Amino acid sequence: MNRVCKYFPVILIVFTGPVQTTHTPIEMTIKSEKSSGTKSCRLPSAPNTIYFQKVSASENKKQILAPNSAVRGNATVVHLECRDKVRQSTSFQGEYYMVCYDGQWFPPNNVCIKFCPALSFPNSMFKCYLKNERVSCEEKILPETRAERTCISGHIDQSKTSKNICKENGEWKHNFADCFLGHGVLANITGAIETLLKSG
Repeated sequence: MNRVCKYFPVILIVFTGPVQTTHTPIEMTIKSEKSSGTKSCRLPSAPNTIYFQKVSASENKKQILAPNSAVRGNATVVHLECRDKVRQSTSFQGEYYMVCYDGQWFPPNNVCIKFCPALSFPNSMFKCYLKNERVSCEEKILPETRAERTCISGHIDQSKTSKNICKENGEWKHNFADCFLGHGVLANITGAIETLLKSG
């Protein structure tokens, strides 16, 4: 008697639990923005600036946001505060918040900085430039602003340089001193006064 062996394939079915994947808040925000068709915004990575969202207006609770994190682009409001009182926001309207709409911040790149002191001396004239554009030398002088000084007629400048730049710490690179009367002009004035006294 011939034995016929038949081989049947064996299928092993292994049941496992549901596969869970974790996403960072940034990845979740980007994924949500892709599905909704709007672009997210990235928070600036700015020193001395704290970004947060208000959780409860009545209880004044807030959620601190990490630098360079993503924010939804559906008109999400992000507030900011400065680490010390001498700093101000870069917005010229004094706004301490930003709104993300479809990948853009309004106002753009609002961060806390320290402005440089105004340049105003009675015997000096100043011109200030930021990124090759003329700006004020007397208010809200931003870092990287360059200043050029000239003396009024009859006065001289004995400083090491007539050019200056506003640094990130809110200080000018050089300490400007006011221009003063030239020796020839001062001598002429002194001589005129002596002549008047003698004639009187």
